Amino acid sequence: MRLPVGNRLGGAIAVASLLLAACGSSPVTMPLASPDAAEPSSEPANVTIVPLTPRPANVLRPRPPGPLDGDLIDAAAEAGRCPDPFPEDHPLHATETVLIDHAGEVTPPARLDVTPSLADAGLEEAIRDRLGDDNGRYAVIIKDLRDGRGVAINAERLFYAASLFKLEVMFELFHQREAGLIDFDERYIVSDYYAQFGLGPRLIAQCDEVSIEDALGAMMSVSDNSAAVMLQDRAGPRHINASMRALGLRDTGLLADALPITAADVALLLEAIVRGNAVSAAASQEMVNLLATEKVDDRIPSGVPTGTLLAHKTGNWENATHDAGIVYGEKSTYIVVLLSDIGFDGDAGSVERDIMRIAWEWFEGEPLE
Repeated sequence: MRLPVGNRLGGAIAVASLLLAACGSSPVTMPLASPDAAEPSSEPANVTIVPLTPRPANVLRPRPPGPLDGDLIDAAAEAGRCPDPFPEDHPLHATETVLIDHAGEVTPPARLDVTPSLADAGLEEAIRDRLGDDNGRYAVIIKDLRDGRGVAINAERLFYAASLFKLEVMFELFHQREAGLIDFDERYIVSDYYAQFGLGPRLIAQCDEVSIEDALGAMMSVSDNSAAVMLQDRAGPRHINASMRALGLRDTGLLADALPITAADVALLLEAIVRGNAVSAAASQEMVNLLATEKVDDRIPSGVPTGTLLAHKTGNWENATHDAGIVYGEKSTYIVVLLSDIGFDGDAGSVERDIMRIAWEWFEGEPLE
């Protein structure tokens, strides 16, 4: 049975602003969550530390991504082409909406296990030298999954998440699928309401009928915002926030008036995914495969040799230039989280590219051609 999409229920969407998907596009005001949407816990994360192994244990490698599935669309939404199923004043009820009503219906995931981090003073010095006077405007976490050595600069500083919030949405979709609450074959209509969030080139067109699986692929490969808002509605901001708290993420979440994120939280989630501990080993593998489809290549990919296997997600906005993921080198596999409060039209992308070059040469022991 096809469920309707396009409701305007307060609390259906927690995103204050979404990723600017195409350079030169104008920001769009995004809908907010209800005031009672669950907020991230401020309590310290009680994360279990597990012993290191001589080589990365249970590190998942992504399937090399194939060609982009579908043509990119860059047309503005047209009012009245695909009306929403409900009028704005319609009193929506639980049986009429695609949302899961109460967080209690979703069993929280288990807290994540991570390996210890060991400070590498030489690498940190090289990165701080590159950041120069802008040290305070960036957060950097780099962690070798073999021995834990790396760097953590401003790891707990709050940033605007931009499209890194899609990592949270992705996790919760797999979490709820594992619990039998979501079927990735479910199909929904991209109504006028959802089409308006499609900034710049995207894969989901107005009035399309799409499956959750297809929307998930569009959200992760080209950061399709129409797809992201639909999927966020389906998973529910309450459940996303509850899962992030349960996992041990301290500050990240979807709030009524903000999208906070820290490098420490992103690194924790990425390590769980790459080690196969996010939902399940099979779900983690699917998430790694999705991360490998990212098409924006001006940060992490531009600072490593061409052809290097990567799994990552970018985020851009007028106050954010981010990239976060896993680099699979010949001698090392390492997590990278790069956050900046400098907008996408600044020089943060080139700085982050240089940080990647420094890390690659440090771990691989050879200059980048």
